[in-house]
Amino acid sequence: KRILIDLKTGRPTAHVAVQLAAYKIAWEEMHTNAGRINECWSVWIDGEGQYHRETCDRPGAEATFLSALSIHRWKETSK
Repeated sequence: KRILIDLKTGRPTAHVAVQLAAYKIAWEEMHTNAGRINECWSVWIDGEGQYHRETCDRPGAEATFLSALSIHRWKETSK
């Protein structure tokens, strides 16, 4: 099982799922023979020193990232 872990300085917000989807896409494109990532996690420490983990595999996160990337590329070529 392959897990992508992103260490955060505070409790992650909803947009982190899109960020991790971007990391997942990039990693899988750069490591085509290594297998796919099965899960994405955010890990952070609260003010009392306790570790927390949140699974960030939200439906549509990859599609949302790819849509945002398409808009960015369109804006860059439309200047």
